[in-house]
Amino acid sequence: MGRVARWLHNGAMLTHLYRFRWTLALSSLAIVLALFLGGVSKVLDFSQRVDSLKENPPAEMQPKFFDSRTDIWFDPEDEGLSAYRDIEAQFIAEDSVIVAFEETSDPWGGFGEKPLLLIAELTGKFQKIPSVRNVRSLTSSPWIRNGEAAPGEPGLIVSDLFDKPIKEFSRDERLERMIAVLGAEGASALAGKEEVRRIWGAQADFSQFIGEKRFMDAIVSRDGRSAALQLQVLRKRADK
Repeated sequence: MGRVARWLHNGAMLTHLYRFRWTLALSSLAIVLALFLGGVSKVLDFSQRVDSLKENPPAEMQPKFFDSRTDIWFDPEDEGLSAYRDIEAQFIAEDSVIVAFEETSDPWGGFGEKPLLLIAELTGKFQKIPSVRNVRSLTSSPWIRNGEAAPGEPGLIVSDLFDKPIKEFSRDERLERMIAVLGAEGASALAGKEEVRRIWGAQADFSQFIGEKRFMDAIVSRDGRSAALQLQVLRKRADK
């Protein structure tokens, strides 16, 4: 009898739903449409607020921080997190921290003397923090190029992009490194084509100087206006 009763009950429910199928369908469609329009409204409002910053930038920008620790974003029993911890147990537990800023006042962007001094200062201070394993920045990244490795012997030269105090670099030396990183076209957008040709020659083919892809959009933006410092930070392993 129990099965029959359930069958009759389910049959009556299906009949009831079928009778009001159009009403239910239209109601569901209205709910979905309302949710969609609400989402679109929020996205448009956010976009308008972002666009307004171009015309009315804030007088002072406050640093923004995002906490990327896995233990606060994932369930302790998550299988992916468990596998991640197993890897950390075998290797090194570390986090990545990025410190970035935009330079709009200096004509040379991040390659201006003042911005480079700031990058060098921050790099040095971060490197002294015990838990910081490595700092990658414009003043602390390997620069590999062809040159005279020894007197009369051509070969590969490896050094930091800026391997001495910033104030000891001449304007042309900074320009040479700008071209090496951003390429001839990218450097021309900041320093001007005439300046770039003065370094590489009047007949230089700009397409042959493409820049350093490992640096662009990593420690410096493609337009040279924003610079970033990438920190590898060792951390203590958190238990569950």
